[in-house]
Amino acid sequence: MANTQDGRKLTGLQELFLEHLFNNDEVNGDIKRAAEAAGVMDGPQMARGLKDEILARTDLAISMIAPKAVRGLADMLEHGDEHADGYQSHKADVRLKVIGDVLDRAGVAKKQDIGIVMTEDTPLFFIPAKQVQENAQTEA
Repeated sequence: MANTQDGRKLTGLQELFLEHLFNNDEVNGDIKRAAEAAGVMDGPQMARGLKDEILARTDLAISMIAPKAVRGLADMLEHGDEHADGYQSHKADVRLKVIGDVLDRAGVAKKQDIGIVMTEDTPLFFIPAKQVQENAQTEA
């Protein structure tokens, strides 16, 4: 029996379900098909019970493809858009977007700092009252 990321023990059926979910090319990440392949009656129920483990393995899978994304980005930088027609250019744009998303999800790209600094110990703040501006023109 294997352990989950949080130290719980997985049953043989849970292990089999997860194996099919992540490593079976015919299942391709589909919960229903993973359940059928593992002989599980209620795939969504099994997935709900394994939610944390599925998220942990998903995070691991993304980190495993991040190096491939980096190589793809380097390849695009080195070779550029060698195909000048619009179709190939569109494919390069989509590929670049996918690479950026993978790197972002792996925690490599798009680090954002919102820049909120609290100087007081209280979480309360006050907004000044709205001032009504009178119209300079008077109606007769």
